[in-house]
Amino acid sequence: MNNREIAYALTRITYGVIFLFYGIGKFMGGISNFVGSMNQQFSGKLPAAMVMPFAYFITGTGSPDRERKNLCIQSDNKITFVLDES
Repeated sequence: MNNREIAYALTRITYGVIFLFYGIGKFMGGISNFVGSMNQQFSGKLPAAMVMPFAYFITGTGSPDRERKNLCIQSDNKITFVLDES
């Protein structure tokens, strides 16, 4: 491996870790809190009608109604995420 390939690999790993922890924090804080903070950050710059749907879209829930259908079941020290598609 030459220096360029090593630098590229380290950059990918670094960005991967950053995005991983950002995503974990987003879901641990709650999707509604994330959407509210995004709406607050963009207030005065973009209308809420544009920011909120985008914020729900990038979290993968799609809408506030669908967020409620994501269930977290914990048993025997295992956490399972279930998505009700109905």
